[in-house]
Amino acid sequence: MKRIRHASGVDRALRSVHRAVQRVLGGLNQTASHVMARGDYGAAETLATRGREILQFETEVEALQKRWREMHGRRERRSKTVATPLWGYYQPILKALVQAGVECRRSDLEPRVERVLGSDLPPGDRAPVGRGGERWRVMVRRARKHLAAEGWIENGRGPVWRITEAGRRAADKPIPKSSSASD
Repeated sequence: MKRIRHASGVDRALRSVHRAVQRVLGGLNQTASHVMARGDYGAAETLATRGREILQFETEVEALQKRWREMHGRRERRSKTVATPLWGYYQPILKALVQAGVECRRSDLEPRVERVLGSDLPPGDRAPVGRGGERWRVMVRRARKHLAAEGWIENGRGPVWRITEAGRRAADKPIPKSSSASD
């Protein structure tokens, strides 16, 4: 089914109405509590009746939103896909560098990292990003400066990555989540 043009405008308008009704209801409740605190129970009861009417209207707006979504075929928002955080690539990269010897070009390193990760890559890491490359490849490139900052690889430019002695040690032990980078 084709999407209805400008349907998102109706979605936004209905959400806006819903939020406005909630604000009105909140203001009414606050006013009713002040009136009640003053002891004007008659006015408080009138406000409570009005509040129940507004609650009914809010329910009708919610039903209208649901009906609109069904009518124009709006897909539910996709939940965020699970993906490995940047620090989760540090140890696989270090292990791949150890397997490669002292140094490795990035073009040779990525397949090694993929083998180290094996089937541990969640679907979010296989998702295309940017210019169509898979997310995990981008994360390997991003990890380079963080690995260098930790002293695990030499801080050099170009395609060659060189592991340090500290990097060799870190390849064999668990790396804590708090290490320098976050996604």
